[in-house]
Amino acid sequence: MRTTLCDLLGIEHPIVGFSPSEHVAAAISRAGGLGVLGCVRFNDPAALQEHVRGHIAGYKVPRSIWMAGTIRRTVSGKADYAWAREFAGAHEPALDTRR
Repeated sequence: MRTTLCDLLGIEHPIVGFSPSEHVAAAISRAGGLGVLGCVRFNDPAALQEHVRGHIAGYKVPRSIWMAGTIRRTVSGKADYAWAREFAGAHEPALDTRR
């Protein structure tokens, strides 16, 4: 199934999974979704990028990483994507390898 979310995020399936487990986040990404690693143990974005590189295909490794102290959630408990877009627009990424 192809959706606007797939086109926006460059993923194959409209599945987004947040997990503190790198194994779960990597499995979701390998399956064509967007696996998001809640990574309180990574303070260095380059170390996080290298860790992820060991678990998923290189083209799926994030090229930009923003570090936020907290993730705002909607009333239903889901990640607040509008807030995330605003946060990313107002802050420089902690790591940006796009350039």
